[in-house]
Amino acid sequence: MGRYAVVVIGPAGSGKTSFCEVLSKYAETAKRRTVHCVNMDPATLDPPYPVAFDIRDIITANDTQTADNLGPNGALVRCMEYVLKDDSWVSETFGQYEDDYILFDFPGQVELFSQIPIVPTFVEKLQRESYFVAVVFLLDAGSVIADSHKYVSACLVALGAMVAVDVPFVSLLTKTDLLEETVRENLSDYLQCSFELLPSTTSAQRRSEKYQELTRKLCSLISDYNLVNFVPWSVTEEDTVSYVLEQLDLVLQFGEDAEPRTPPWGEATDEGTELM
Repeated sequence: MGRYAVVVIGPAGSGKTSFCEVLSKYAETAKRRTVHCVNMDPATLDPPYPVAFDIRDIITANDTQTADNLGPNGALVRCMEYVLKDDSWVSETFGQYEDDYILFDFPGQVELFSQIPIVPTFVEKLQRESYFVAVVFLLDAGSVIADSHKYVSACLVALGAMVAVDVPFVSLLTKTDLLEETVRENLSDYLQCSFELLPSTTSAQRRSEKYQELTRKLCSLISDYNLVNFVPWSVTEEDTVSYVLEQLDLVLQFGEDAEPRTPPWGEATDEGTELM
């Protein structure tokens, strides 16, 4: 028996709450597994999934914003800092859950792991409580694929998050079912960060040579060392949901006798247009 926690992070609008809802439903119906969803966003509306614990029971962003005369982002950060000051609620609330998955649905501010160590501190707390911990990082595929430079920036954000938490890490490109068919046909290039195969954009052609050289160096750093890879995620495609759950099982050592299987998408092609 063990304790298994999945910390779900990513920019606003990337589909974190939908991920928790769909993954928990699939695990419970298809795998007969108990999953507990935790809302860690003090500013959210009511989540669509059954909530095992809600941070708004401790503190809300609206109250903090009014009481401390803060803006939305400042209030959210203040709430997260307050909750982590006294984190006894973790063991008190989840101490009885053995062999269950707990999904922690975090708010969509990248500052919580890029500038302020909120997420890394929480991950360390879970580890001290003897949890096997993995982090799932979500990016909206339609948003980052629209422009090659946005895609490079997204890869760097994913890399920064992975370095910050130092636990098993799964990066997802979400909402892949909404992509145009021509993009979906070459999706494996984006999943494997095959920058040299991705199409260039008009914005890239207007950049200075110095800027383009910097971008090429960053791309080379990521691809040469195979630092970032993505897994596709779609709430309408059961294959992707099943595969992501299997990957989480493997990195969390949940069902150690399980064998990895071939991803339900193709390999990268050998032809394409240079990114820069």
